[in-house]
Amino acid sequence: MSVYCPVCGEVLDGCDAIIRKIEGLYDPCPLCTPPGLSRFRSLMDQVQGSGEVCGCGRRHLDSVMADVCSIMISSGLIGPDSSLRDAGVPLITPAFPLGSPPFLPEKSLVPLSPKVDRETAREILKEVPEVKGVMRGDPGKTPGIFNSRATPPCL
Repeated sequence: MSVYCPVCGEVLDGCDAIIRKIEGLYDPCPLCTPPGLSRFRSLMDQVQGSGEVCGCGRRHLDSVMADVCSIMISSGLIGPDSSLRDAGVPLITPAFPLGSPPFLPEKSLVPLSPKVDRETAREILKEVPEVKGVMRGDPGKTPGIFNSRATPPCL
């Protein structure tokens, strides 16, 4: 029996398949290096450039969020003195508990921000390969459907 996403209709993997796929998915390879960015200091006060993609095809979460933050700054959604934390909350997909910040493959991150608009979200999707989607919302509230019998709102 297949389970379908109530929003897009995509067939969802079962728990066993997801667990097999995620083992080691966010682990760094021996050549991966963290960018050394502070999440609390102004991004513009730190080294420009958010880090190259490693040969294994992944980048550190902070590097990816630095790109998201830079786009939001250039769009005027957040101020030029903004830090990584001002860009929103990074949600990895598939999500599971990690012992350290992840190194992300393509299409594995969904930033959640109350400040993002449709045009900027499209730019983020176009410019940041690790981003799978962008959600506008309150990071203090868990997004999603809590009642499996509920009908999602129309977009």
